[in-house]
Formats: sequence, structure tokens, C-alpha cells
Amino acid sequence: MRLTIDNTIAVKWVIEEAGSLRARSYLPVVKAEEVLTPYFLSAPALIELEFHNTLSKKLKNGVINRQQFSLGKLLGFREVQIDPVDAELVREAADYSIGGRVWLANFEGRIPLDAALPFSIYDCLYMAHARQQGNALLTADKEQARIAQAIGIPVEFVPTE
Repeated sequence: MRLTIDNTIAVKWVIEEAGSLRARSYLPVVKAEEVLTPYFLSAPALIELEFHNTLSKKLKNGVINRQQFSLGKLLGFREVQIDPVDAELVREAADYSIGGRVWLANFEGRIPLDAALPFSIYDCLYMAHARQQGNALLTADKEQARIAQAIGIPVEFVPTE
């Protein structure tokens, strides 16, 4: 199964929080020097910046220590194909954020208006990446999962409750 991961998943891989165990179940397992996984993981390059920003905030707020921060930076994306963010991906993400598919889903009654606006351009980028790559979106963000499904993007959801 091909998956686009978002930052909510990457953070759960390196920091113990609600949903971490389930998020880690998507990581490859190494047995006898052989990598075993039913998943192909990828993400747009923006994830590296968003991930660093999230870890920096958690360090600043005392949620993690320097060692956890360093370990997170070291382990972050070893098993993920990082894809470039090109103009086409940005245009599609902007379409999701500003109107287009998300607005149409609202108009057709598949999502309420309060879920359609304001919607993070970062979340839209992950959805656009998943659609362009033919992937399902792997996320722990309930609203993002709901909107992605409403606009026809398959979702693997990691609950945090």
C-alpha cells in the first residue's frame, strides 16, 4: 500500500504521545537484515521543515528534551521517500485551500462550511501529494482525514483518543 504521511504521523514516530504505537505500526520492520513492510511511504519535502518546527516548539515548551530533539532529527525520515514540491503540487494545494474541491464538497453537503475554512495550506499540500502520487493519506488529524475523504482521497487514519 502506498501512503503519503503528514507531520502528525512523523512526530508520533519519534515522540511518545497518543497514537504513537499505531503510527509506528506503519514503519518497516527489519528481520535478519531484511526490511519487511507492506507500505511504501512518501511525503512532500515540506514535511522536513514542518517536522523540525514541531520538534523545536516541543523543545522550547519543555515537552521534549535536547536528546529527544536530536534523536527525532536523526530518525525522522529514514524510511520515507521525500518528493520535491513543484509548482503543480503548489497549485493543486492552493486549489484545495482557496476553493475548488473543498468548496465543492461543502456545496454538495459532504463537509460543513466550518470544516472547509480556514484550511491549512500545509494540510492541503499533503492531500495534493497523496492524490498526485496515487497514495492514501496517512494522518492523525481527524479534520484533515474527513476533508480528504470528502474530496475523494483515500485515508488511513490513526486515532489519538
